[in-house]
Amino acid sequence: MADAFVPGARLAGRYRVIKLLGRGGMGAVYHAWDDALSIPVAIKTILPRLATDGYDAEVQAHRFKRELLLARQVSHKNVVRIHDLGEVGATKYITMAYVEGETLAARMRRIGPMPVPEALALVRQVAAGLAAAHDAGIVHRDLKPENIMVTPEDVALVMDFGIAQPVDPTSITSGGAIVGTIEYMAPEQAKGEPVDARTDVYALGLVLYDMLVGRRRVRPGASPVSELLARATTAPPSPRSLGAPVPEATEAVVMCCLQTDAAARYPTAAHLAAALDDLTPEGWGCTSPAAPANLPSSARRRGWAWAAGGLVTVLAAAGAGRWVGERPLNSTSSGPREPMSVLVADFVNAVGDPTFDGLVEQALGVGLEGSSFITAFPRRDALRAAAQLPGKALNDQNARLVAMREGIQIVVTGRLESYGQGYRLVARAVTPGPNERTLHESTTIARGKDEVLPIVGRAAARLRNALGDATVNPEVVRPADTFTAASLDAARAYVEGQELLAEGRQGDALAAYQRAVDADPSFGRAWAGQGAVLNNLGRIEEARDAYKRALARVDFMTEREVMRTRAAYYVVTRNAQMAWEESQALVKRFPADAAGLANLANAHFQRREFDQAIEVGRRAAAIFPNNVLRRNNVALFSLYAGRFDVAEAEAARTLELNADYPRARLALGLSQVARGELDRARETFTGLATVAGGRAFAAHGLADLALYRGRVAEAVAALEPAIASETSAAVKARLSIVLAEALGAQGNTAAALRVLQAVGPLADTATRFAAGRLLVALGRSADAGALADQ
Repeated sequence: MADAFVPGARLAGRYRVIKLLGRGGMGAVYHAWDDALSIPVAIKTILPRLATDGYDAEVQAHRFKRELLLARQVSHKNVVRIHDLGEVGATKYITMAYVEGETLAARMRRIGPMPVPEALALVRQVAAGLAAAHDAGIVHRDLKPENIMVTPEDVALVMDFGIAQPVDPTSITSGGAIVGTIEYMAPEQAKGEPVDARTDVYALGLVLYDMLVGRRRVRPGASPVSELLARATTAPPSPRSLGAPVPEATEAVVMCCLQTDAAARYPTAAHLAAALDDLTPEGWGCTSPAAPANLPSSARRRGWAWAAGGLVTVLAAAGAGRWVGERPLNSTSSGPREPMSVLVADFVNAVGDPTFDGLVEQALGVGLEGSSFITAFPRRDALRAAAQLPGKALNDQNARLVAMREGIQIVVTGRLESYGQGYRLVARAVTPGPNERTLHESTTIARGKDEVLPIVGRAAARLRNALGDATVNPEVVRPADTFTAASLDAARAYVEGQELLAEGRQGDALAAYQRAVDADPSFGRAWAGQGAVLNNLGRIEEARDAYKRALARVDFMTEREVMRTRAAYYVVTRNAQMAWEESQALVKRFPADAAGLANLANAHFQRREFDQAIEVGRRAAAIFPNNVLRRNNVALFSLYAGRFDVAEAEAARTLELNADYPRARLALGLSQVARGELDRARETFTGLATVAGGRAFAAHGLADLALYRGRVAEAVAALEPAIASETSAAVKARLSIVLAEALGAQGNTAAALRVLQAVGPLADTATRFAAGRLLVALGRSADAGALADQ
């Protein structure tokens, strides 16, 4: 009967087929014109169900018609209305309202995990449509992203009520009792038990989960059936445990939907809709300090819309700023806000003056970080990433690619151009990705060269205000809130230092910072830059002196920069307690400071406060979710905490971001060792030897495994070639100690001592301790005592 649905064919004397829209396991969907009503419609064909005999087919046809009649009783703006039922030969078809747009599944494939406001806006509409169905006694039973349409105006509509009965032979079926799609099936549905509204609540909760997190609940290579079986006994891991930037109140709603016991879920979609309405557009709960406390829950969304309108008025009064979106990404009310990440692209230098190359971008990033909830992606890291892309520059296109790779929410682009006798700065903030949106545009004017830095500060303040920071006046910018220097020459030299550091040219960077302080001895930022480089070069005393000079010249540093510099000083001076206190103070004042959070997590780790290290480490990783170093730190913290399953999961997540990241493979292998999976660990360590930077880790891991199993010769064979090829003295020393241990286990004390003597001076405490302990075991207590004295 395929010919009956070719373009131009006429059905039932009223429907003219226009074109095929898509084909699936159940049948096909066509675009058609209804001559009787003069409206476009969609025609969905339903292939005959597999039936063992005529009686079974008749029962199925009767059930299909009954469910279709019930589905027609659902009338709601967020439900695709079903018009009619027909049949051509053995092929049944239904006609429904024609909707332009794409399925939610297509949108999710296109953009990946969605921002919380976008996901909640769509799910609220789906919940409203489901609530209308439940009120009519209808259970969808097959809710999934493929059955949700999204129009170009972001209106969500639910499709296929009561007709979704898949014939895919890979689906679970039992005499027709189990209906649905495996990937979104509730536990009771999979067991063939009676279903009700709570089954749809579960499916919608899973849809929202995937919108926020992506399909990370399904391990690579896992089958839909195995994933379903896992969900039948245990809810998926919470979004926040996977590092998704989801407010706790939103996560609580999601996880309530996903309880394996149906009695623990929301009873109906109406109850779920009420819970969703009790969240702000950004996902905060009623009791969240981020929400206006004086608003009743029923008025919250209207109140937030009013607040957004007030912000537009403020910007209009400012004159040069323009808010483009419907509302700011963050509320202007007081209280904590969700962290927001920003990447500043290279601005077009239409003036042609090299003084401004990189200077506008540096100053804009510093100005944006005046807001406690905004963190600018480090420019040196952005430049390194852009160097791997076509053109090797952080231009508009490459900045968007870097942002999408790193999970950064906003990209700021723009240009500096001549304007009469002065300059004009145009700045634009966009959301990167296929559905790019312009969030804010502003234009600021400088009468001369010396006014360029101040107008960059004003542009940053306007953008901060547009993103929800009500604490800043976009027209009155304090010098301490932005990037300032005594001269543009000093500022330019500092920017050169930053860019040279990004290229790994530490000596040249040090010289550039020196030029900056020569031009402006009060330039605290440049002294801090010197301190960082000197510390990297191992010139610790000079680094301490540079940081002291920076801290004595903080008048023109922002509050965040001052706090970062103090924390760095205590790290360099090895004052762990003060480094912890300063990092804690920084994070308390600037909760979205990614570097501060990472340092605080490491401080907790050093203090053996592993649970706190994991929690803070996750917060750091959530700001730049694709940062492999911070993601893997969570795996390592979990490993030391004895939470080996979490460590393995976090290491696997890191490897999804970078399959060749050696420390992630190391964390994975150690987790497997701790869980007693020694053969898997050996396979992991063997693979680690094949990636750049992984050979030493692999040799150490394989040797430890061999020694644990009593295979001493195997350990020696793994270590000797790795030591011979190693160029780092510190790494060579650590491997040599393990080799000496293996030789000692063979009873070859003389050879073990020769290996230790060949190592030479031991630079760090951990290596000295390991060597000293081995010397005691080898009967050389006096030599061990000498190491202990160090």
